[in-house]
Amino acid sequence: MPVLYLVRHGRTVDNARGLFQGWSDSPLTADGLAEVRALAKALADTEFAAGYTSPTPRAATTAAEILRFHPGLPPDEDPGLREMHFGDHEARPETDVFGTVDPWSMFGTVADGTFPGFPGTAEDGAAYLARVSAAFARIEASRDDGAPVLVVSHGITLLTYLVAVVGATVGATVGATVAPLDNATLTVVDVGPHGRRHLRATGVAGGLEHDAELLGAVPDLDLPPSG
Repeated sequence: MPVLYLVRHGRTVDNARGLFQGWSDSPLTADGLAEVRALAKALADTEFAAGYTSPTPRAATTAAEILRFHPGLPPDEDPGLREMHFGDHEARPETDVFGTVDPWSMFGTVADGTFPGFPGTAEDGAAYLARVSAAFARIEASRDDGAPVLVVSHGITLLTYLVAVVGATVGATVGATVAPLDNATLTVVDVGPHGRRHLRATGVAGGLEHDAELLGAVPDLDLPPSG
């Protein structure tokens, strides 16, 4: 089974503005691009066997920057890796929602499939969870040789995988409890037999010279098989 290198896209203009950015998009900021390139350099010696990305331009740009060091390995775009659709809140201030709803509670219901969906969108929590779970099931089944596989996606989508598939819970700390990942950070999951997954690193920033240092930045955490 593969080792998944999960990367959240680089910081964008709308991230900097504090806007919801599900299926809408904005370009990477200059500092966001610099962070992505630092992470790409840190992963330059990682022998990726495959690369997957959300088709959203901010994710596709991030994937292209990382795979620049891996010629001959174009990323496969998987629409299942898209971010959740924020409906009427697309490109609107996050404070419109988080001023009235506890974000940890909301993220928890998104990840367990019970979120009713945002106004103005047909994608509720159950449909979103099914989409994300199916995408990662395809990716996990794509290799049987323990090879590294790059996956570039979005904050809530990656959080949903870690919660619903890996078995962590939503919260503000690193470990068995995970928060939405920062831009241009790496999370590494070993996918083992019988549904067992090993969370090797969570939300690690780039800029380190060697992959071994990058993966040694946080302690290992062995998680039980997902349900």
